[in-house]
Amino acid sequence: MSIAWFVAGWKSGALKRPLVLAATAWVVGLLAAATLSLLFGLARPGAFWRAHPIAPYLAVYAAICAAQSFVLMRQSDRLRPALRTAAWVLTVVFGAVTTAILPGASIFFLIAPGIALLGVAIRARAPKAGLGLIWAAAVVQLLMIVQLLAMLELLLVDGPLWAVAPLASLAVLPFFVEIAPGIDRRAFFVPAAMTLIACVAALLVPRTSSERPGRLSIEYLRDDVAGRSDWAVSNGLAPLPDGWSAFGDWQKVTLRNSMAKRWLAPAPKVDTQQATLAVRSSTAIGAIRKLVVAIDPHGQDTVGIRFAKGVPITAMGLAGKPRSIPASAGKGPTFLRCAGRSCARMLFEIHIKSKGPVIADLIGSLYALPHEGAALRDARPMSHIPQYQPDGSTRIVPVRL
Repeated sequence: MSIAWFVAGWKSGALKRPLVLAATAWVVGLLAAATLSLLFGLARPGAFWRAHPIAPYLAVYAAICAAQSFVLMRQSDRLRPALRTAAWVLTVVFGAVTTAILPGASIFFLIAPGIALLGVAIRARAPKAGLGLIWAAAVVQLLMIVQLLAMLELLLVDGPLWAVAPLASLAVLPFFVEIAPGIDRRAFFVPAAMTLIACVAALLVPRTSSERPGRLSIEYLRDDVAGRSDWAVSNGLAPLPDGWSAFGDWQKVTLRNSMAKRWLAPAPKVDTQQATLAVRSSTAIGAIRKLVVAIDPHGQDTVGIRFAKGVPITAMGLAGKPRSIPASAGKGPTFLRCAGRSCARMLFEIHIKSKGPVIADLIGSLYALPHEGAALRDARPMSHIPQYQPDGSTRIVPVRL
């Protein structure tokens, strides 16, 4: 298929300026979608399209159409046949690259280009039949890619919006190749107006609904290492519900125990349960200390050890089966995590390239808020629920290894 289209493109002269124009229209469509996604994020941070995701996605698609029409309507009508071939050459190139990465994707780039190739081949002898096949190919490609876009929208309900742009820009390109060159330049204002209307709608629709609730998980975090206690809220950093300022001065802070950013507000010091760690053995092997440790969760649902950035951990894992950490690994903190009741019966092995002791964070988490968190939990709107992580309590204590 690719070879046949390249031959057709070479014979029609489409592999030069027309191909550059088709690629430009595709890229400008991507840039329009990416820019709009960025502006959406600045205007309303957080996952504001969860309740009505169709609104911002329609704005992105309209922006792609406006961008492509702006590029292609400036060309003469005489360029249309070569530009048509160039658009389908671009499609099969995109399909070939995608198929090389995801072999199963080839089915989406065989049927429509095949129909279009037949239309181009008979266009000289049977103009109406050839043009009909070319339009049919564009419709088939649009219908097939729309199914992919629908699945992407469902998967990326929280974004990023621009992820649909490569396929969407490719799907509409054959249509604008057929209608844009030579038309009245005022026609550009139609997709531009649609973009503006969709943008306004996307910025006005509610963020969440009872059918599509938003994410809002509450956590009590007591960090004995830092000497502070906080309420932490995970909601994609969307604005907090109305009235929550009464619970404290909320700030966006990166957590030490997970490296994730959360809303944090000071909380009272609650005597929550804490995990404990015991060193069962310590063996020196050259410059490496091999430690075997046991962690008692004391009723916690998950436990873990966090070593700060720069601590020379060379291997870590189950006792007798530690996994090596290559020197090329990232230089951030090192984590070991265990979930479930079986953690109380496990032994863990840690290799440290240090003869002296090191201080680590022992982290225990329980999937329940303390009684002091009841007011926050009750203030959570009905349109929000815990998602990806339940409400819980986390305590961080220092351990010496």
